[in-house]
Amino acid sequence: VLVRLRLAGDEILAYERSIVPVTSVGEDYDGSGSLYGRMDRHGGRPKRILQSMRAVEAGPEIADHLKVKPSTAVLMIRRIGYGPHGVAVEDAISWYRGDRYDYVAEING
Repeated sequence: VLVRLRLAGDEILAYERSIVPVTSVGEDYDGSGSLYGRMDRHGGRPKRILQSMRAVEAGPEIADHLKVKPSTAVLMIRRIGYGPHGVAVEDAISWYRGDRYDYVAEING
């Protein structure tokens, strides 16, 4: 289980909790540096990801981590990543500060 504050420079962008198998990152991984970079080195990077997003009110714990007032609207992103054999290799939930995050998507069809 990894619990991390995601930063942009010195600014708090998000609070994240991820569950990844030790075999995907190695026993000595402490959550610092790129998670996916580490997963690449261990052959555990997701090949398919299901991700959902929605606006929620920050509860006291999340608000404290993000340095916002409780009930502030934040973007909650839930992500499940699957490895090449269809087995889940990442289960993550992130809470992003709405005042510091823009979501941009390009759709081709």
